Amino acid sequence: MGRGSGAVRVLAGDLRGRRLAYPRDRIGRPTMNRTKESVFNSLQRRVRGVVFVDLFAAAGGVGIEALSRGADEAHFVETHPEAVRCLQENLSGLRVADRAVVHEQDAFTFVAERLDEVAGDRRAIVWADPPYEGDEAVRLLAHFAATAHPAVDLVIIEHRGDLPAEGLGRLRVLREKRFGETTVTFYEPVGEDA
Repeated sequence: MGRGSGAVRVLAGDLRGRRLAYPRDRIGRPTMNRTKESVFNSLQRRVRGVVFVDLFAAAGGVGIEALSRGADEAHFVETHPEAVRCLQENLSGLRVADRAVVHEQDAFTFVAERLDEVAGDRRAIVWADPPYEGDEAVRLLAHFAATAHPAVDLVIIEHRGDLPAEGLGRLRVLREKRFGETTVTFYEPVGEDA
């Protein structure tokens, strides 16, 4: 997450140009605007009407962008208290709290125990921006490769370095975009034997 309030704006949709609050202390980093813009340009209308799940949500910039661009509902998963405070401030200030749920729990616990419940029989897109220095991206990929989540249409992971592109079980790489040291990889569930 960036420093200071108002460092990040909503790029398009109903909330275009609105500022987002971010914690003053460096708790992580926000997804860069050009990365976010490229991701949503790739999604185009696919985001309309979905349940958007923002794992490691921080102050919610990506999930709020999804709401602005037509997602029916967004679920934000975050554990850091200051990030959660900013996230709730953003949702309330932008008047989208009625279409959002904040889950103050570990992302892996949420995915294992709550993801199917919150998606129900609707289409879902899962976005994850875990810390670059840990192994969370690889662990998430391993989970989605091994575990079926019937409503999930896409799993998108922002990461540094390479993630496996083969032996992905239930997933296949749909596309990959690089932004300097950052990579965003789109995975599509395709079945157990893919």
